[in-house]
Amino acid sequence: MVLATGAVRAKADSTFFDYPQTTLDGKVTANLSIPLERCREICSERSGCMGFDYSHEAGVCRMFENVAGAKANSARTAGARHKVAGYGSPSNPPANDAAVALLARSWQCLPASENANKLHLSWTVVFERGWKTASGEATFVDRRIQTVRNTDANAATTLSLETTFQVGWSKVAAVEIDRTLITLRCANGDSCIRDLSSTSLSTDCRGFCGGQPWNSEAQKSSQRLRFCSADAASNAAAALRQLNAAIVVSAATPRELRDPALVCWITDPSGTPLNIRNRPFGDLTGEVLQNSRAINVTQFSWDSKGHPWAAVPGGWSSAKYMTCQAPDPYQ
Repeated sequence: MVLATGAVRAKADSTFFDYPQTTLDGKVTANLSIPLERCREICSERSGCMGFDYSHEAGVCRMFENVAGAKANSARTAGARHKVAGYGSPSNPPANDAAVALLARSWQCLPASENANKLHLSWTVVFERGWKTASGEATFVDRRIQTVRNTDANAATTLSLETTFQVGWSKVAAVEIDRTLITLRCANGDSCIRDLSSTSLSTDCRGFCGGQPWNSEAQKSSQRLRFCSADAASNAAAALRQLNAAIVVSAATPRELRDPALVCWITDPSGTPLNIRNRPFGDLTGEVLQNSRAINVTQFSWDSKGHPWAAVPGGWSSAKYMTCQAPDPYQ
């Protein structure tokens, strides 16, 4: 079926900047004979789709891995995740730039460092949180450089990570504030965190690359972000409210403040599974922990020989063969 220009208009979707009467330039990854509405939906669902254009004459949707530019074409409609550089303004321009900048700045913290010893481990860790804005989007940046030394195994691992992500404010339905913690309630069961990228500059990640909290949070429809101060969290909530007037902001019931659990990975140099016992150096339960598995540890103990043990699901395991991530000093 041939559609006249403008005969079908996709439902407004703030995931994309809309460019009517436009064709895109860039690397095309798909050509599909589908309606405009479906073209937009499919591109929205694919994280690698940076934009699309639609031929009303041919009824063909093109999806782009990257958008290098655009030009006027009265027979096409286009959408792009970011504003097209060097081209005219989209029909739905970015939200208030000041609110976007406030949202980004609220994430920034002064660099923090920590030196600690726990069990058979010692570590030095430096954290830095920064921000940037581009094409009307606020991007949160986290950097971590950590050196962990296992004194029993006489081995050290240095980790260097950088993670960036964006909050999809158009998908936030409600925000709850509890001191430095804000909880995002996302609409329609979707995720409010998008464009997540975590880069390891280390030769041996040992599971730490998946240790950042938003890697797991990004899969949920209720997500938590901890800011460096109560004022920063409040500013972030205010910025989100400016960007999306439908967001409901409320104070959450204060939670009991507890020391965060250590995130530990099984790193037995022999590569064999780690046995679980019913008590420190007690009887075997028959259960094991596979190498590289991550667990949360809140309780430790020592046996009569001075060996460290960690409470794990189903019992106790030797902490000599664990490498633990230092707790985030911003928390």
